[in-house]
Amino acid sequence: MSELVHVIDFEGSLRTGIVEVGIASIVFSNAIRKPFEASIVDTQTWLCKPHTPITPQETQVHGLKYNELLDQKPFSEYYEEFRLLRNTGVFAAHSVQVERNLITQYWPVSPARKGEWASTKYSSQWGPWIDSLEIAREFHSAKSLSLGSLIDHEDIGLRITLDKVAKQFCPEKRRKSHCALYDALASAALLLEFYTAYGLSVAEMIRLSQPNNAFKQGDSAQPDLL
Repeated sequence: MSELVHVIDFEGSLRTGIVEVGIASIVFSNAIRKPFEASIVDTQTWLCKPHTPITPQETQVHGLKYNELLDQKPFSEYYEEFRLLRNTGVFAAHSVQVERNLITQYWPVSPARKGEWASTKYSSQWGPWIDSLEIAREFHSAKSLSLGSLIDHEDIGLRITLDKVAKQFCPEKRRKSHCALYDALASAALLLEFYTAYGLSVAEMIRLSQPNNAFKQGDSAQPDLL
């Protein structure tokens, strides 16, 4: 069985809105454990017009300047793209609350889902979500669970692989941390590492991603239907 997961990263804030989007769509297959590069089925990235001027401090983080984005479409015009993505796979991110808060600022009500996850209690707020941060919290004792720290952790060591893949998929000047597609690929690499190392299913990763999730308390990993 193969399942599609769309790993998302947004650059921006609630004040400026989303100014950059990165999406890495990856396949989890129980039959064949593919290397990271072979699991990527699609990538997308684009810039968005901000709500308000970007401060120098924000530019220092993500490298994007206000006057360079004024000709871009605002994120609000991409609803159809995200509606379609939602019906083909589960969303994922590193520290889901950031991406979830940003997307619900634009569209508080999630569109209806189709398929396996259509009627679960996790389907609100563009869910269900998989959170690579929460999964790392369950299995790793690293001092820092930031995305960059986990990628560089000696037990994981994904930086060389990530940079190789970034050269293939990311725009030339956006191949580093705090660039949307680069960070989406980093989170995707972590999820595939956890999937392989710990034998997790997509359903189990969704459960592990919930605050105080029942999976940690020994319940079945299958979704609870409303």
